[in-house]
Parts: sequence; structure tokens; C-alpha cells
Amino acid sequence: MMKLEVNQKVYFQNKEYKISKIKDIERLYISDVNTNEMLLVNSCDLKERLPDSQTTTDPYERPLESYSKEKLAKAKWRLGIIQPFLGQLRGNKQMLIQVAQANNLNVSTLYNWISKFDQYGHIGCLVDSDYKGGKGKGRLPLDLEEHIRAIIEENYLESKKVSTTYSALVSRLQDLEIKVPHVNTLRRRIKQISEKERMSRRLGKRTAEQKFDPKVGKTPYANTPLSLVQIDHTQLDIMLVDEVNRKPFKRPWITVVIDCFSRMVLGFYISFDAPSAFGVGRAISNAVLRKEKFLKSLGLEDLRWPCWCKMSTIYTDNGKEFRGSMLKESCANYKITLKWRPVKKPEYGGIIERYMGTIAQELKDLPGCTKVSPELRSMFKPEKTAAFTLSEFEKWFTIWLTEVYHKREHKGIGNMLPIEKWNEGIMGGPNQLPIGLPEVITDENRLRLDLLPQYKRTVQRTGVHIEKFQYYSGVLSRWINACDETARGKVKPKRQFVFKFDPRDISSIMFLNPDDNQYHEVQSVLNIRPHKMSIWDHRRASEELRKNKKKVDQASIFATYKRLKALEEESKQKTKHAQKKSERESRMDKEDKLVVQNGNGTRSEKKLDFSLPKHEIKPYEELEFNTRRSFK
Repeated sequence: MMKLEVNQKVYFQNKEYKISKIKDIERLYISDVNTNEMLLVNSCDLKERLPDSQTTTDPYERPLESYSKEKLAKAKWRLGIIQPFLGQLRGNKQMLIQVAQANNLNVSTLYNWISKFDQYGHIGCLVDSDYKGGKGKGRLPLDLEEHIRAIIEENYLESKKVSTTYSALVSRLQDLEIKVPHVNTLRRRIKQISEKERMSRRLGKRTAEQKFDPKVGKTPYANTPLSLVQIDHTQLDIMLVDEVNRKPFKRPWITVVIDCFSRMVLGFYISFDAPSAFGVGRAISNAVLRKEKFLKSLGLEDLRWPCWCKMSTIYTDNGKEFRGSMLKESCANYKITLKWRPVKKPEYGGIIERYMGTIAQELKDLPGCTKVSPELRSMFKPEKTAAFTLSEFEKWFTIWLTEVYHKREHKGIGNMLPIEKWNEGIMGGPNQLPIGLPEVITDENRLRLDLLPQYKRTVQRTGVHIEKFQYYSGVLSRWINACDETARGKVKPKRQFVFKFDPRDISSIMFLNPDDNQYHEVQSVLNIRPHKMSIWDHRRASEELRKNKKKVDQASIFATYKRLKALEEESKQKTKHAQKKSERESRMDKEDKLVVQNGNGTRSEKKLDFSLPKHEIKPYEELEFNTRRSFK
């Protein structure tokens, strides 16, 4: 029985290899025991041993350049000593003894060399083996070897120095009254451990994999447009301002979908909210749909962004927003293969990772850039230079994407422009077969609905409860306490139904009715409308209630939401009033002073004073009686 384990000896195409790494259930990496050449093969092509008729009879058969110069020179010296006895002096024992004595060698050693050369016929058989005590073994007693191995395991491979490891070995052997070997013996045993294993134990497995694991130069299966896309998100290094007061607010998040074949960005979604299933769905819908409506909404009708249609495969990391039921079921519904890259392997998402780095470089010269480094952030204070609102930045990003990035040479695609590579894949080129124009998704509303976050709930007599909110509509009445008839057993569990909601407005949810397979709107029993309460408003109100140790239910959540909303509106009005007052006062300070003529003939400057008099004014107090007036 052949074991498929790391370092296990196997045979492939009649040559000896050892298993270096298991890639997956069917494939693994093997390395040549002589040249260390690494291959990726199927496990079914490996053999445990060679057939007798195919067994290699020459254990010394290997290229001479694989030996060190010192070993090869020594082998040539040995061949020079025995050369006469391979021809004219063959069998001359007396001369053989004289040659052995002259070179301080045993006669039996010379006979051994002659026998080997007669059997194999090349200088390789006279080269010293790598290990004097047998392959991979030493000449020390087995118990001493075991103590050295244990000390290396407990000390050196746990990131301790060689000197510290040797001190621990000396202490142990002296206690056991065993002769202590030289420190070089310990160094040789350490050197026999592969560099990858040493680095893995001392610096971490991931560090070792980054240096020693094979890295494929090109992304496989990305042979045509839309055959493979990568999706990921990052928080951008730029501070934006709010839409109302244009005060520094926060850094936005961006989710990007990029085509691996052409490096064209198919879609994106920018928001202040952290990555979520909703943001992923918005980015994918932006990637799949035609861009004319989106560009028009930004006032950029003159730009071209000729990317649309569903992709064949989506490649993501292992974030929970990529492993939710919404994305899985939507991909299955639209016949899209969803794949996740290995955990903690950013190189498997190299294309999207490099693109995120490109974005970071482009933002460095924009107002509000955070300069990435915490030290630089504190020095430049991006809050002082922040200028873009979210909508303004989205417009800037779209212009840069379509007019700069898509029309700039990209080394990863042979210094072609992404837009040229995309067109070549669609229409064909010298070395590229065309795939033709992609299909257009006509039911845009259904696509956006399918990509909304979803819940699975049973229907109770009180309706449906999601995030402590209660929803009910007449369309649910038929499914109250419905059982799942497809389940086995006499006692049937309650049937779960699909509900979707837009996190920007949770005043209603969408119910997928099994009768007609259509979505129907179900309102909240609180009759929230015309208010628009988002899931983020909901969470903030819930947090406020918990902080004040109050009961968290739908009525208290909605009441707290309205109270917080009123405070926000009041704060906005106060802010506007304060800004106007400050502006008026600053303008008055800058205006010319009023010149007043004094009674003694001097002139003085006075600033206009609109404040009320400090003493109380009585009726008729300021009337003048000595002036001539006509009341006719």
C-alpha cells in the first residue's frame, strides 16, 4: 500500500522522487531526489516501486555537474590511481600493494574502487556519498542521535540560538554521563533539516510558504473575457466630507470586480459601510449590467465603459460576506461558479490585490489622502485637506477608471491596454478566438433583487420576525405554521421561506411566494413609512437602548430611531444658524469703521453696535419736545 505523505519516496516515469507537498485530493508536488526538480503530478500516475525489469541498476548515475568540485576532483584522483590496474597492470598484486602504501591507502580500498569501476564504468561511482554513515544517517550511537534530535526539536526549532541549543545538549549529556560531541556535530544535524522546515518552525508556516511554495506565473482558466473574475474590498486611504456641512467624516470602503483576462474593472461599489453581502451584491450587479444608466446617474454620459454580462467564475477570499447563502444561491441561479481561495494565501488573489495597490497609489495626490503611514497621517492631518463628498469621489473614481486605468498599458497582459485586451477577447485577434458580444441582462430589477441579502424564516400567526421587527401581509396567511412536506419522518418541521430586504430601507421586506415564484412586498406592522429606516439606523438605536439598559423591541427601537433623527435635524439647523451668525460677525469685523464727530471737534471711530440698551426704556422717554413738528 502506497502512502501519500510528505517526504514519502515514490516513482514517476521510472524515476525516484519524494513527495514535497500535497496540493489537493488528486494532485501533489514531487521533487527529484537527485536534482530537486519539482513537478506537479496526479497521484494516480505514481508508483510505490519500479517493476524488476525497469529497476535502475546504476545507483551512481547522475550528471557530473551535480557534484561539488571538491568531490569530483577527489574522484578523478582516485581514477588516476587505479587507471593502470584497469589495463596493463590488471591482476598485478605486488604493484597494487606498492601504490597503496605510497598513497597511504588500504589495498582493500583499491580493490573496492576497481570493482566499482568495472561494474559501472564511469567516474561517478568513485565520488564520495553525501552521508558517511549511510544515507541520512551518522556514525554516532543511536541513543546519542536521539538526544541530539530531541534537543534540536525543543530548542533550535523553537527559535533559540545554536549556542543556547548546544548548552542544553551539554547539560543533558553530562547529567547522563555521555560523552559530549563537538558543536559542529550539532550544526551538521541542524543543516540536514530542510531550510523550509527550519523557517516554518522558527518564523512561522506562512513565512516559509511565501518563500518556498511554488507560485504559478499566470492565473489559470482566465483565457477569455468573463471566464474568471476576482472580487475583493478595501478601505480607501482618503478622508471624505459629509454631504450637508462638508465637515471631515470618514474613509470609504470600495468593493471591486475585475476581469482576470483583460484586467478591465467590471463593476464597483463605494460606501461608508463596512463590507457586507449587500455591498458584494451591488458590485456584482454593477458588473453584470450595462453601464449607460449608471454613467448617466453620475452625469458622465460621454464616457464609455463597454463591460456587461454575467461571468463564468467568481474567485473570492474567505470573508463571511462571500460565504453567505445569498451569494451561493444567486451564483447557482445564474450558473456562475463560486470559488474561494486558500486561507491566508493572498497570492491566489494577486490580480485584485495589485489593483487595490494601484488605487492606493492614485489617491496619494488627492486632497484628504491619509498617506497610508500612521506617522505621515499625524503629520499631514488629512482632516484639514478633505474635500470630496462620497458622490463627488464616486464620480472622480469613475472618470479615472474609464479614462486612465482602462487606457493605460498593463504589464500583466503584455503591455496592452485593458480596453484593447477586452476588445480582442470579444471580437478576436491574431492569437485570440472571439467569444462574441456578451448577453445582456434584461430584467435588471430581478437581478438586483436576487443579489439582496436574504433570510430564511417560518411564518407564524404574528407574521415574520427579522431583526426584532415584525412584518405581516395577507399574502403570508396561507403559509402560517406550514410544514415542510419534503422532510422525512412523521413529525414534519416548520417550512422555511425566503425573505429579502434592502438594508437601506427596512420598512418592508420581500417575500418569495412559492405559489407564483414571485417576490411580494410585506410591510412592517409599525407602519414606519414615510420614514426610511436603514439597518444601520436600527443597529445604532438598538445600541443606544442597550447602553441605557432599556428593553430592546421593535417599538422602542423605532421610537429611539425617531428621537435620534430629530436630534440630528435639530443639530443640523443649529449648525447652519451658528455658521450664518459667525459669517455675519466676521464680515462686520472686516468692514470699514464708522467715523463719529465728537462735541469737542475730535473724530473717533466706532464699530456699529446692534446690541440692546442695558437700561429699561420707559414710555415716551426718548421723545423730543423742543423740535418743531407739523402734524397737519
